[in-house]
Parts: sequence; C-alpha cells; structure tokens
Amino acid sequence: MDSWYLLDESSGSPVPTGPFTLEQLRSMAASGFLRPDSMVASVGASGWMTASSDPRLAGLFRLATEPQFGGAWAAPRVAAPPIAYGFAAAFGLAWTSFLQSWVSWLLLSLVWIGCTIVISLPQGFLNAISQGLERSGDDEAAAALGLGGSCFGLVIQVLVGTPLLAGMAYAGARIHAGEGEFIDLFAAFRRYGAAVGSGALALLGYLGCVLVAAMPVLAVAAVAADEVVWMFLGFALTVCAFIVLMATVFMRMLFAPVIAIDPQFGSPGVLESFRISWRQTEGLGVSMLALLFVASLLCGLTILLLCVGYFLIGAPLFAALIGAMYHLIHRARAAEVSRFA
Repeated sequence: MDSWYLLDESSGSPVPTGPFTLEQLRSMAASGFLRPDSMVASVGASGWMTASSDPRLAGLFRLATEPQFGGAWAAPRVAAPPIAYGFAAAFGLAWTSFLQSWVSWLLLSLVWIGCTIVISLPQGFLNAISQGLERSGDDEAAAALGLGGSCFGLVIQVLVGTPLLAGMAYAGARIHAGEGEFIDLFAAFRRYGAAVGSGALALLGYLGCVLVAAMPVLAVAAVAADEVVWMFLGFALTVCAFIVLMATVFMRMLFAPVIAIDPQFGSPGVLESFRISWRQTEGLGVSMLALLFVASLLCGLTILLLCVGYFLIGAPLFAALIGAMYHLIHRARAAEVSRFA
C-alpha cells in the first residue's frame, strides 16, 4: 500500500508526520489542509517534493478555475495538521509501519526484551536462593530474602525499567516519523532524572488505581467471605472500577514519562509532563485503553506460535502500536502542546 510522509510546518520548524495513506491524503486535500505546494515524501524515497509534483497525488487537487484577485482576496495558507488520534487511525498507522519497517520494529523489540531480561536476573537469582533456603527448612531466612529480592526487583524496575519503557515509546514515535532507530530506546538515560521521577509518579498513580479499585472485593471479603454471591458481586465491582479508573486516570498519565524525555517538548519537568499528558488525552482514555488491550491481546496470542511468533510478530507489533499511540496523541501535536507550557 502506498503511503507518504508530510512535512508539517505549523510549528515554524518543519516536522515530518505520517505516514499517511492515499485516502487520508485525499481527505486532507478535500478540506484544504493538503496543498499542491505541501512537501511530501513517499515511504522509501530519498527526498522531498511538492504534492503536485507526485504523479500519484497530483490528481487530488482541483484545477483553479476561480479568478485570482491576489492581495487581501488571496486564500490564506493553511498548514497541514497531523492526523487526529483515533483507535482506527493508530492501529492503521502501526500496521502499515509494521509491514513496511518490520526490521526496525524487530530490532527495537528484541533489544528491549534483552534489556528487560538482564535487569530481571538479580531478582531471579535472589528468588532462587530463597527457594533453596526454604527447601532446607530455613523459612525465616527464605522469607526475608524473598522479600528483599522483591523490593530489589521493584527498585531496579523503577531505576532502569521505567526509562527503557519510556525510551521504547519515544523510539517508536520517531520510527513512525521516519527519523528514528532502535538506539533511541536509550534516549531516556539522557534525561535520567526526569525519566525516573515521572515513571515513579506514574507507577504510584497506577498502584493508587489498583488500590481504590480493590476496595469493593476487600470490603466483601471482610464481612461476607463465605458468601459466593457477594464475593462475585465484589469481584465484578472491582473489575468495573479498575477499568473506569484506568480509562479516566491512568491512561491520561501513561505517556508522561515519555513527554519528560522528549526534546520536542522542550525538556519539561516531571509535573509539567503530567500536565501536558493530561491536557492532550482529554476524552481519549477509553480509546487508549482499548488499543492497549488489543495490543496486549495480540502480543499474547503470538506466544501460541511456538513462542517464536512473540519475538517475530507480537513484540514488534506491540512496539509499533505503542509508538503510534504516542506519536498521534502527543508528539505529532507538539506545537499545540507548547501553547499550554
């Protein structure tokens, strides 16, 4: 399928956006956002050209039949905006990019998986020792070491895992913009303090959502643990509360650690990155949660393909979906975000 990148000049400095399909560009041309002199580049091309110079796009523009008055009568130049975020738009962008740039997504996901395995090794080693002590009968030492290993693993995840997660979304967005490589996975370590601080705050927000959502089932367990009907009702209320809190709270702060490390936002502080994320995701929480669920489901299903499918399809597609979500919601609209700063 043919697709093109578009040079967005709305921020004063040109920013590549896309890629867009022919139908998307047709809609943009019909609304006036895509002009004959807009700069475009087909995927795989080595340079930019005006839209009217591309034979496949030239037919999108009507011939000017109205008289040209010039001066105050001249039509204003309208900069082409990035395509609006939506479930279908993000999934379509991710799928198109996955097919066209599979090697980039494969490298990004494999490096991320490898780093994740490495940082989990110390906790696994401590857990193995704890299990050995438990088998030998030293239950107290085993429990203490197990608790210490869990705490150590949590600290490592915050100090290293969080920057890597933010880097994956940032690298994915840059790949979608045609300007990134898998090495951008480590970009968060250039603003390490902001990445860790915002990541820890987002983790606290997630834990808060889990704690609040668990209130119904905990309350039922405290007063009617033997009543199956009440336990089922409490569990159902907990699940519903968790979904609502994820869509209305956590999804709106999900990419704050990525914004904190993205130089396109002017290196905002921790709280400022959360404010930007909250403003940009207004009304999008349900769609974001649905896309994240689909991405996780597809990634999980590929494990059934002898586990090889997870590495070759699932993980690269998951990275492409997360990158598309961040790209369309935040990075492609950085000029708009800057007005709130």
